[in-house]
Amino acid sequence: MSITRLHWAEIDSEHKTLDVDGPCIALWPSPIDADDCFEKAGFNDFEDSNDKWDVDFIKLMETLFVGLKKNGSPRLLSGELPFKKIHFFKSKEGTVFEALEAAAQDDQFPPCLVGFGDKQDSFLLTSDGHPIFWIYPGPKVTPEGWLQSLGFGLELTKTELNWMFLIPNRQRIIL
Repeated sequence: MSITRLHWAEIDSEHKTLDVDGPCIALWPSPIDADDCFEKAGFNDFEDSNDKWDVDFIKLMETLFVGLKKNGSPRLLSGELPFKKIHFFKSKEGTVFEALEAAAQDDQFPPCLVGFGDKQDSFLLTSDGHPIFWIYPGPKVTPEGWLQSLGFGLELTKTELNWMFLIPNRQRIIL
């Protein structure tokens, strides 16, 4: 299965995880693997993922990263860098990009918050093993226009969910 569409929503101030100026955009692909939290939130486009879906998900992350890197270099603010085994007795520390991926795909990883640029006014957050991106693109950004400018090549559908089932827990983000 491939990712066939992207869903997005502008998160209201009550449900924003970070207290920063500007919008918070939730962005997630569909279909996704069956997930109780998404189902409770009102989402129902589920299908078992495969290697093609994983490749599409990485491309989506890369596109977001490129868009946010226009604000400056990424820096890990909260979370942990995963370790990768490179052979039997040796491993190496993963990248900030891999930390975001790990937190989005495995709930054993803590939430991952990455800030972009010196001003630190744009952020990308993943958490709880959910394939959802919490994007804080900056204080003077129109969410739909910003998303359209990234050119994902997929249909963008504005979708409202019950966010209390999906928002990252603020207490788990250690700054």
